[in-house]
Amino acid sequence: MVAILFLIGSHLEKPSIISELLDLKKYHHKPTYLMASEIPLVLYECDFDDLEFIYDKEILGLVYNQFFEKWKELALKTTVAQCMISGLNAFKINSDGSLWENVKGTMSSDTKHVPLEKRLTEKTYEDKAKEDSEREIKTIDN
Repeated sequence: MVAILFLIGSHLEKPSIISELLDLKKYHHKPTYLMASEIPLVLYECDFDDLEFIYDKEILGLVYNQFFEKWKELALKTTVAQCMISGLNAFKINSDGSLWENVKGTMSSDTKHVPLEKRLTEKTYEDKAKEDSEREIKTIDN
């Protein structure tokens, strides 16, 4: 559902699509759409009243070291990517946003948004359950 909120925030869908998708008479099958990235969806802080956590300092140090090593790796990759982008900025960028006139279809602006109501739909839970039970019956019979 977060992907739908991103579409609404990008003005590609109307906010009313949320209640429409929850209306099983209108949308008996779920429209296909990509899941939103999980990367920004991180719970990093929460409070619990009257609760004291007990932790092992050695384990905490190991976890810290793992995160620090991951940070170093990602910081290095970020620096390399920034250098590559800076190098590409030296090339002419066309008014339509594409790099080089002979390269087409590489920019995201080339993709067209298909409204959710016009997309292909997935099978319902009931249809999937029926297929699974039929598959189990065939397995048992063989």
